[in-house]
Amino acid sequence: MFVFTAPTRRYRAARRLPSAPPCENRRIGERADIDVRATIAAQLRGEAPPAPGEELIGLRFVAWGDRESTWELEAGACHHNPTGVVQGGILCSLADVAMATAFASTLEPGETFTTLELKINYLRPVVEDTIRAVGRVVHRGRRTAMLEAAIVDSSDREVARASSTVMVLSRA
Repeated sequence: MFVFTAPTRRYRAARRLPSAPPCENRRIGERADIDVRATIAAQLRGEAPPAPGEELIGLRFVAWGDRESTWELEAGACHHNPTGVVQGGILCSLADVAMATAFASTLEPGETFTTLELKINYLRPVVEDTIRAVGRVVHRGRRTAMLEAAIVDSSDREVARASSTVMVLSRA
């Protein structure tokens, strides 16, 4: 029988972790007049700033169309976990934004949405590479939708696959 005990020695961080960069006080969710589709289209054209989280991670908006969107990330050491590969949450964020913007292409004026469920499968590690997520709408109902995203590396090998369920919210 193996017994694991906590180490008796306390470890100090070898380096100080950087604090999060300051964000503008943008509260998009509180604005009842926001047009989600128009905002995303303006981001793609470079006329609106990216969301703070997208900017922090380094996500790049590539393409947006009917029920589909594409995002990229130059994955590198700043995205690594302690094992030296891109942290799973980074990949999940990339897939999430690709699915969300794909779904936004289906919104009517006065509609927005929220995520009900998100699942991701990691298929191979990424160390340093340009990775691309393509999100698409699988099913769009009146109140809920099913989305999916595939993340591929620069050799078009799939590194992760995600799915999500979202709920449509009306502001009227």
